[in-house]
Amino acid sequence: MIGILLALQVNNWTENRVSQQCIETRLLNLVKELQADITEMDKNNG
Repeated sequence: MIGILLALQVNNWTENRVSQQCIETRLLNLVKELQADITEMDKNNG
C-alpha cells in the first residue's frame, strides 16, 4: 500500500516538474519574441 502511494506521489511530482518546465520554456519564448518585436519597432520608428 505504501509503495503504491509513494509511486503515485513520485509520478505527480514528475508530472508537475515537466509541466513547470513547459511553462518556463513558453515564457522564455514569449520574452524573446517580445524583444524581437521591440527591436523591429525601434528600427521602423528610428
